[in-house]
Amino acid sequence: TLGEGFLATTDRKHDGLDKVEPFYPRLDQDKNEELHRRRSARRTVKWFESSTGKRAPGIHAQIASSVDAEHREGTLSLVICNTVYGAQDLFEALPNRVPKILLTSRFRHDDRRNYEQQLLAFEVRRRKSGSGQIEGDPGLICVSTQVVEAGLDVSAHRLWSELAPWPSVIQRLGRLNRDGRDDGAVARFWRAPKGQWPKRDGEVLVGPYLKRDLDSAETLVDALAPLSLEAPFTKAIERLEQSHRELLVGALHLEPAPLPRALDVHGLFSTERDVHGGFTDVSEFVRGSDRDADLTVFWRIWPGGLGASPRRGEALDGPPFDPDREGCAVGFYRLSEVLKVRGAKAWIWNDEDDRWEMCARGDLRPGMVVMLHRDVGGYDDRLGWTGKAHDVLHGVPHAGSGRALPDDERTETGYWVTLNVHLRDARVEAERICDSLRLPEPFRTAVVEAAAFHDLGKVHPKWQAALPAGAGVQCGPLAKCPRVLGVDVPSSDAVTCEAVNRLRPGALALPEVPKRQGGVRLRWAIDQKLTRQELEQLRGLPNVRWAGHVPFRPGMRHEAASALAMWKRYRTGQASYPALAVYLVAAHHGKVRTVLRATSRNGDDVFGVLAEPDALDMNGERWQLDFSVAADGAAGEWREREFVLTDYGWTGLVADLLGPWRNHDEDRCDVGAVPENEPRRLGPFVLAWLEALVRVADWRASGNPSKSFTPSEVTRGE
Repeated sequence: TLGEGFLATTDRKHDGLDKVEPFYPRLDQDKNEELHRRRSARRTVKWFESSTGKRAPGIHAQIASSVDAEHREGTLSLVICNTVYGAQDLFEALPNRVPKILLTSRFRHDDRRNYEQQLLAFEVRRRKSGSGQIEGDPGLICVSTQVVEAGLDVSAHRLWSELAPWPSVIQRLGRLNRDGRDDGAVARFWRAPKGQWPKRDGEVLVGPYLKRDLDSAETLVDALAPLSLEAPFTKAIERLEQSHRELLVGALHLEPAPLPRALDVHGLFSTERDVHGGFTDVSEFVRGSDRDADLTVFWRIWPGGLGASPRRGEALDGPPFDPDREGCAVGFYRLSEVLKVRGAKAWIWNDEDDRWEMCARGDLRPGMVVMLHRDVGGYDDRLGWTGKAHDVLHGVPHAGSGRALPDDERTETGYWVTLNVHLRDARVEAERICDSLRLPEPFRTAVVEAAAFHDLGKVHPKWQAALPAGAGVQCGPLAKCPRVLGVDVPSSDAVTCEAVNRLRPGALALPEVPKRQGGVRLRWAIDQKLTRQELEQLRGLPNVRWAGHVPFRPGMRHEAASALAMWKRYRTGQASYPALAVYLVAAHHGKVRTVLRATSRNGDDVFGVLAEPDALDMNGERWQLDFSVAADGAAGEWREREFVLTDYGWTGLVADLLGPWRNHDEDRCDVGAVPENEPRRLGPFVLAWLEALVRVADWRASGNPSKSFTPSEVTRGE
């Protein structure tokens, strides 16, 4: 920020001084040539002179014409608007004479990343030119919103910007002649035309900003413009600070905003749905200049079009949603309007029932991930989210399944690893992490022991029986497995088997599985998943009814079984670990956490773990499962005039580990599940951090096992 001309000060009261001293003398004494050049950069500031004034209606078309006319070959022209729709309007008004890109928060992640890379690649070439201008290159025009204010290190020759609050004005000017090599750099500002501006909490809004903040910025830009003609930008800012100090202080003052209280953080620590299946909305605590509360949208196709529902089960043969590529942020009320006008439906994934279910417009909430049929439209590759019906994506895949509660996707690593090897590797990784962090006791013991037992529940017969295993895989209980390719055919045939062997020569044939509707499923354990094109080849074979990757679904959460076994030993005094370790084991996948509950319709299980068998056998040791901890409340008995607790529920354990939301000595709300000589009353941040340490130890052990074997190795007899 200092390099962009922002006047910084430091409070020296701790040195016995009672005044605020400017930081500039120290920077002036710095011998760094790059710093000196950047601080000497000139940025001429002007108002955009339209034919009808700086607030003219239809000003976007005039600005587009000016941008095109003033653009210099081999340089960057940057145009920044305050709203997405304003940026889209101006972008489309630009002639196509010069390459142009649009950057807003309303793009799919992949598209936005591509445009950002184009911008940064141009900047790299410009810097390499040495002159600040690429000879023989047409240059680039970038139209953007506030997303360009931070995180993108670019230097423009021309800047057009809609008036914004003063901090944003400074950030935007920091993208003009950023490297100090272009003394002819000019910025032009304009202000949104007067109109029917809405109000929020009694304040007038102009786009995403308060009108009074724009009024202050307008006064400061008026004052800065003549100063920028006379001196380098940093000097101009110094003089502005002297003449408009009070206004500057007010313009930089942060307005009060909703902040999560300790009570709120404690409430948000539970990731479980409430009794109504409610969705946790944290949008009020998320800061940002965009006042739209966003959800994430992606598009798919399925038979029947807009009026039909997505298929279920294995008929969902499309790829899973990839948030790092496909997600597009959309204001939830804007999506609601589009659905209303179009009579369309939104779909959200129900991980409990393993299906897509319709979400009514009134039930949309910020933070949701929503699937739309492609024919709903609303997205253009060049413009991002538009909400218009005729903007329809091409090449959209079929709908696939989402992540379901029974899924155990991290088990599918592409190779087999025995449970003993994985637990030993996880312990070693946890010890390395704790040593590097110098984690003190007893936290070190809790993390290391949790890593050493985190997958103990995988020894459960139900879990082991679901693993893909074939000839040559006889090595005791397993913790990791390859991916499985499934092909449904009327009966086993040589053509299908040969096709699979061509695509994956090392595939290991697994036992066939009869299908209820007739026919069989041929299965292979494979090192690497097939591409969509390869799957289409299989689906095109005459006898193939379906082909795809079969997710590993053991029908139980193994971490719940691990916690039930560890709790029994802990409560009977046979364990070397504290209660914290039991919790960390349960929470290491984030699906079992603050509540132990039933997931079957009968309600006689704990996350799919049934009462039989009632123990786990691991290396000749018998680990008894204690289901009493899953009961709501605590067990006990009346003795004379008092009720004496004999056992504790899971919620009591979590309450003791979490502690009260107010860390006051007099605020005693301990349940008694965790004794005072063990880690307790940790608060949500420490508890979540310790969860992360165990999770990372597991990931590292899974990604780099000390001993493993792949299907292709088994096929080759290795």
